[in-house]
Amino acid sequence: IGTYGLVCTKWVPRSRFHLFSHVRVMAIHRLSTLLDFIANRPSILFYIRHLQVDMGALVIDQGLLERMHHLPNLTSIRLRVVSTWVLPSEPESLFPHLRAWSSHSPSISHLHLDRFILGVPGQFECRDSLILAMLSCVPSVTSLTVGRDIKIFKDATTPVVPLPLQLSELTVVGLDVSHALFSSFIAHPPSSMPHLTFLDLDPPCAVEASAQTYLKRAGHSLRSIRAISLQGTNLTDFAFSCFQPQIPDILSCLPSADWNSITVYIQHSAGRIPWSAIDAELAHERFQHLRKFAVFDFHSHKFLTERTRSLLPAADARGILDLTV
Repeated sequence: IGTYGLVCTKWVPRSRFHLFSHVRVMAIHRLSTLLDFIANRPSILFYIRHLQVDMGALVIDQGLLERMHHLPNLTSIRLRVVSTWVLPSEPESLFPHLRAWSSHSPSISHLHLDRFILGVPGQFECRDSLILAMLSCVPSVTSLTVGRDIKIFKDATTPVVPLPLQLSELTVVGLDVSHALFSSFIAHPPSSMPHLTFLDLDPPCAVEASAQTYLKRAGHSLRSIRAISLQGTNLTDFAFSCFQPQIPDILSCLPSADWNSITVYIQHSAGRIPWSAIDAELAHERFQHLRKFAVFDFHSHKFLTERTRSLLPAADARGILDLTV
């Protein structure tokens, strides 16, 4: 792609858009080389949308990093532990930079923390208060991902602070991560919990009790949820988002319950909806108490109306289709 920018001046913006949309800060000499290149081309900073900062490879020169503060179109920041020699204080040294990036770019919506050291097992221990402090540095973040091999433990020296209310997407990978985050997460009243629309937990059922507690207390805004077992739950209303072929499979995983409503949000219009398979699942005894079933398309318009009720004849005969527009 780099050679395309040499073809003619009209190709320069497009080639830089692809070349510099993702930037990885991984060592002093490479960062210095990049900044020297940008010095005479300051407009390149406008093309950087995704920034990854490696912690532990080599100590990052704070002065050099300050020269990268003006990133007006930055949308995501990834902090990755790449060495077994990362000190607990190293992430904190990035706080001033996180605040600076946030002040220059109000469009930062995603924060990602993980560890990746090829061929070296282990974990990076992290206080739960550190995660919350990172989020407070970038108040525009609405999506948080905490990856595998990040072991989170409760910080007894500081009061538990809830996750920011603006958070709408949460992905946690790893048993230690899930347990620590959710155990403190649900310790607050519903008014202090963010109303997530997307929740992704791995491994499955790692924090089943805590996750179900969240669902009952503040889960009414959820549109997509993955890797939570609902066995033994007292839930009566359930909504999920998926692709068309997945609907029967998800319904088959739901337990018997006194279901009041089940709502499906289809993610896009591609592919056929397996109506007959859906009708067969709804006819199962697990859903004998189901009172209302609705399907929305990706524009939040209802699929099932008076004109389309024949798509699910068995469910229609039971009177459980929500046909209101």
